[in-house]
Amino acid sequence: MTDEQLAAFEIKTGKQRTDSTFEASNIHQMDRLQLLAEVLQRVNRMLKDSDQEKYGEADAAYLKGHSEQYVYQVKGKNISAHLRQIGVFMQHLLVALQDAYAEDPVDKVLECVFGEY
Repeated sequence: MTDEQLAAFEIKTGKQRTDSTFEASNIHQMDRLQLLAEVLQRVNRMLKDSDQEKYGEADAAYLKGHSEQYVYQVKGKNISAHLRQIGVFMQHLLVALQDAYAEDPVDKVLECVFGEY
């Protein structure tokens, strides 16, 4: 919005609506959730078949469909719980796959993303 439009419509810009701030925060968390779900899907595809079967049950919710579909099903109030759940699962995978995938991109991707988020 330009200064002229603000003046013409007498819009006060000193305060930001809290619902706008809340929505922006929710969008950021949903983006993060989608990224983590996408990483888990890609990591799963990189695993050996035996490991896919072994760890496939635990992360089945993240593997169904596209990451957008998973995020779409999450209710706004549950975002933090899902982020925590994915974080715990990623940490479990890092420990469980460390020996077998130490030099593999799978381990590097998980380490990098887990360290960032």
